Amino acid sequence: MCKINSIEELAHHEASHAVVNYFFNHPVRKIDLTTYDEKSPPTFEYLPIYGKGRMFTKNDGREYEYIANQSIIALMAGGLGGQLATGQFNTDGCINDLHKARELISYLLSKDDETAGENEMRALFGQCLGEAKELIEQTPHIQKQITALASSLLEKKQLTGTEAINIINAATPDIVNRSRDAIPEVEIQERRMYNSENHYA
Repeated sequence: MCKINSIEELAHHEASHAVVNYFFNHPVRKIDLTTYDEKSPPTFEYLPIYGKGRMFTKNDGREYEYIANQSIIALMAGGLGGQLATGQFNTDGCINDLHKARELISYLLSKDDETAGENEMRALFGQCLGEAKELIEQTPHIQKQITALASSLLEKKQLTGTEAINIINAATPDIVNRSRDAIPEVEIQERRMYNSENHYA
């Protein structure tokens, strides 16, 4: 079970997932801290890119590879964002995210029935972690957005995707919060293949 040490760390953790997903133009649908207690994790609702209800598959080639890398970075952002609140990286607090990142890396790098090699997986993990650190630790406007969103989460405990995006944009009104290579939202809308079930990070 993942262990979050404080509600402040949790708010920054979930806000970081949302801000980085939005940076990559991945849909943000809901953030909910109301379920937080020692036995129940919070929910950050997103659209999966692999597995049941996926938006993209490996058949999409380079496009899938690109968006998968973005999703790995977004998964790693949570623990790094929590560090903004506490000053320490809480490995126990992001264990589920790290497992999901490893699972996605393994799926992305596997070929036919061949399992991805450990060295190859470690290399991609390190690359994505480095990019996540650059966004969270070295990008002032991203930090400002995370802080603003976390503050609102602490106050309201629950935000819709639209509310979260409005807070992110209001925090840095002079900056267009988009990766220059992000897949446009309209294209993601057209490519969605998920069902009506809820999907949570």
